[in-house]
Amino acid sequence: MKSTLKQTIKRILKNVWLFLFLLCFSYSCDNEHFQFLSKEVPIVYIQDPYRTLPGYKFTASTQTLKDIYKKNGVQYPDSFIKYTVSYHRLVYTTTYKGKQINASGAIIIPINPANPPAIVSFQHGTMFADRDAPSKASSIESFPLFNEYIVFLPDYIGYDESAILHPYYIFEPSVMPVIDMLKAGKKYLNDNHIPYDQNKLFLSGHSEGGYVTVAVQKELETHPVAGLKITASAPSAGPYDVGATGKLIFQNNTYPSPAYLILILSAYNDFYWQRPITDFFQQPYANNIPNLLNGSYNENEINQRLTTSFSVLITPGFLNDYRAAGETGFKEMLKLNSVNNWAPKTPTRLYHGTVDDIVPYEISQKTYESFISNGSDPSIVKLVPLTGIGHEYLTAYLLIREWFKTFK
Repeated sequence: MKSTLKQTIKRILKNVWLFLFLLCFSYSCDNEHFQFLSKEVPIVYIQDPYRTLPGYKFTASTQTLKDIYKKNGVQYPDSFIKYTVSYHRLVYTTTYKGKQINASGAIIIPINPANPPAIVSFQHGTMFADRDAPSKASSIESFPLFNEYIVFLPDYIGYDESAILHPYYIFEPSVMPVIDMLKAGKKYLNDNHIPYDQNKLFLSGHSEGGYVTVAVQKELETHPVAGLKITASAPSAGPYDVGATGKLIFQNNTYPSPAYLILILSAYNDFYWQRPITDFFQQPYANNIPNLLNGSYNENEINQRLTTSFSVLITPGFLNDYRAAGETGFKEMLKLNSVNNWAPKTPTRLYHGTVDDIVPYEISQKTYESFISNGSDPSIVKLVPLTGIGHEYLTAYLLIREWFKTFK
């Protein structure tokens, strides 16, 4: 028995490696909003009461988590990391275009916390490669940052279990897999007798994850679901007004990450119209775009195969019509899927870098003004400008972490 256990431990230590990264959105690299800094850190075997549960993938020690921080240049990781964590893959059902489909995500559970932890649902930013989905255990953006919480990380539709073109910035298919994962995840915790604070639920996410966070908040405040009352919501750098974001982007002649442009145009076209791809994109790029979005390539790999110039990538007809009075159907759908025109009642803080060149700071500023004019209490809903910060992740989340702690 002991020999078998030792062999198992050796096999785990030899063969299993954890690819984790902290998302640093520095734009000195002229990348899109996320610069992924992946590190190989060996998983440390440790006694974990959740190892036998369905979906168990690995256990990561506090030292492993601290090493992730250190290798990504973060000082004083001891102040962030308290608990060893258990990592699990969850498969559940959601709906897409009225049909039931499988979706997936990850759950991270702290081991032996001092008190039953609250849940943070963390919505990840834009991704392209299926290998980066949270359930693949290779893109765990909030792994170290929310160490004192049980973290739910939905993959979204379009990744891992749901091999569909990701419905990028489309309200309903963005919202439903998150809400359904919250339901399925809480059932997973209850069924396996995992203690947690059932009275607290936090939402957070950056960039696309910021948009999805506000979309989920809007849906749950508008159509409450038993057991899913939000304690606080902290989105960061999201394009909440999708139409205004598009207008600001297309008033320029270039964009640093064309991967985003091909994804949103392709996603809206696939979801609503099925127009020829050549309505939007010029050759030689047009014919290769479906291949670029098949889940095999990450953002950098896609950008290397495109151009940042609108005049070369986008068809003149679409570009001119969009900038003028044309493409009304597309503009109407962008407006329909925007999440800025309502009045949040839950404690909410919008974090945004003032020099963000991917999602302009103006979007959060105008969204905040819209929330207040629609009736939100300015003592409850706040805008937090991050002076001199671009489309970056860490600055906001250190503040979010401290804010969440105030909800005792």
